[in-house]
Amino acid sequence: MSRYANNNQRSINVAVSVCDTMLSKESHFREGTSANMSLTQVVSDRFMPEVGVLEVTLMKLLEDDDEEGKTEVQEFLKEERERLQQLATQNAASEQMTDAFITSLRSLKHQIASSADQENVSDNMDYEAMLVETLEKELSNLKSSKPV
Repeated sequence: MSRYANNNQRSINVAVSVCDTMLSKESHFREGTSANMSLTQVVSDRFMPEVGVLEVTLMKLLEDDDEEGKTEVQEFLKEERERLQQLATQNAASEQMTDAFITSLRSLKHQIASSADQENVSDNMDYEAMLVETLEKELSNLKSSKPV
């Protein structure tokens, strides 16, 4: 085996090892989104219309004839529900980005490993560009698969 081929093989082994290391941290990548999703669910349960503890408690504190106070509470609750909806949407987008990143890493690892079997492997393969290209394809697939 030539020195050139040896260097190529080392480069490929390092790239595959980096992919494996990043893939082993998948649960770490998902931790923040999972925690946000859990907290969002807990808070949204408290904001549920008519049965959520926050709405029930606030309405009980108001006098029966305090229509202005009830309107203010309803407006506040509506604004907060909208914020929670936005947060849930952001969490879902973050989860999709993580999925796309993990899928791209797996694809890159496969591309690199399969390139090791080819005779025409270049010593200057741009793994970062390969990952970006694969990630862009994944994100494009996500956008095109969204329901209209």
